[in-house]
Amino acid sequence: MRLFADPRRFLPIVVGGIAGVLVLVGVVQPNPVSSGVLEIVQILVAAGVVLAILTLFRSYLRRVRARQAGSWQSVVVIIAAIAAFALQFAADLVPGAALSGLSADVLRYVYQPLGASVLALLTFWAIRMSWRALQVRPRDAGIVVVVAALLLVASGPWAALVPGLAAVVGWIEAYPAVGVARGLLLGVGLGALIASIRLLIGFDQPYLDR
Repeated sequence: MRLFADPRRFLPIVVGGIAGVLVLVGVVQPNPVSSGVLEIVQILVAAGVVLAILTLFRSYLRRVRARQAGSWQSVVVIIAAIAAFALQFAADLVPGAALSGLSADVLRYVYQPLGASVLALLTFWAIRMSWRALQVRPRDAGIVVVVAALLLVASGPWAALVPGLAAVVGWIEAYPAVGVARGLLLGVGLGALIASIRLLIGFDQPYLDR
């Protein structure tokens, strides 16, 4: 009853629940109302992204003005973001293959190598986390680390030198590994479904928490 007594909490829950039901109905039976709700959501998301970018720029500019440690990194981020946006905007505004090709080259030769470098750093993070897990729970973590190491070694190009090794690794990847992955995805899907239902009926209210 406390929920009904507070319009500031009750009204957002009702609006969110109705919008969620309309979106679910649109998945089963497409209709103009559900499509309109999705378009409104897309507009709100785009506006949120713009506000987030402006807030990030404001924070970085404040750091640069205060000359805090590492402020040059903020300058690099601001210049790179503005340059990438201006290049893509110019490529869309001015017809021609020159700017479009330049934008694609920036994505291919700058962004993708940087992304690959960040992913490569995750390897060292995984090794460190494995070491810490071995210190906390050596028996359980040891099984995981040994199996992962064996699969990594067996998946190398030298696996062809051992008869039948490539077939065994392929069988493990095609059946046990895929089965476990599907089980995890099924659990994640059920969890998302339960969380969505709790949001629709108002049990969970993360958008009202402060």
